[in-house]
Amino acid sequence: MSSSMADGDLSVISEGPTMRKYRHRTSYLLLTASYIGLLGLLTIIIAFSSPYWLSSHKYTYSSFVRLGLWTFCFDHYKHPPYQYDETFTGCRWIYDPKYYNIRDWLQPGWFIFVQVMMTFSMVFSLLALITISLPIMHYLLRYNVVLIGLTFLLEIFSTISGFLGCLVFGIKHDVRSWLMNPRFNHLDWSYYIALLSILLNFLAAILFAFECRRARSRRQRFTNLIYNMHPRSPGNGFETVPLKNLPSPGTSSPLSAQHYQQNRFNKQSPRSPDSIHSSPYASISRFSQGQQQGYPIKSSPRHFTAV
Repeated sequence: MSSSMADGDLSVISEGPTMRKYRHRTSYLLLTASYIGLLGLLTIIIAFSSPYWLSSHKYTYSSFVRLGLWTFCFDHYKHPPYQYDETFTGCRWIYDPKYYNIRDWLQPGWFIFVQVMMTFSMVFSLLALITISLPIMHYLLRYNVVLIGLTFLLEIFSTISGFLGCLVFGIKHDVRSWLMNPRFNHLDWSYYIALLSILLNFLAAILFAFECRRARSRRQRFTNLIYNMHPRSPGNGFETVPLKNLPSPGTSSPLSAQHYQQNRFNKQSPRSPDSIHSSPYASISRFSQGQQQGYPIKSSPRHFTAV
């Protein structure tokens, strides 16, 4: 058989119905929560980077055009407290050198708080997707419950941070000490996209909480099943303790072989005669019986049986 045929057979076997049946499958609830979390991350990235949080009405002809978290757009705007005859036109980054003299006015304390909260919200949402990608790709399955619980906490932190940022911006966007003529301005679509991201992250957090609870109960059922299939041996680990050769009756040992045997191994007496042959001490019991009846004994480092 050629190597190509062997590779083809292996591919057929690995992709056969039997392998697909017994392959570890990701929960549909976990996948749904992950997709919703991905949508939440995409929406918050759009809101974070777009300059349409606050805009002026179209036919007001205001010198203020629009703004985002990091961009301000003006149309021949003259700042009254600014003593120099300079106008600001176009859209610029908030840390552009052109805005150096009016940056304190552009960034009041509450606006910096909004920027920080929305940054935290985006970072937490990104970390949540990175964390949940590990159990989805079947990495660190031993810590599956821990990873899902950590993802739930990250989504909750993202939701709280985004909610605080949007709440403060919604309350403070029309204060008269900030932009002139606040009645001519209105909240634009980037702000509502940020609200949508908060809703999606909160929904993803709820689904992750349900999935964490299901994964924990599923892990407990599997653990109980394993313990029922493989019960622990008497004496808490009989097979891990190697047997030792018994001292011969002619030696000067203070304990006889029978007394040593009873003290070493017969700590728990069987409840019924039938349980002797099914317990790990069956060979030891036969050794004691053979010694009392005078049969020759064959000894080995691990087993003692009567001939």
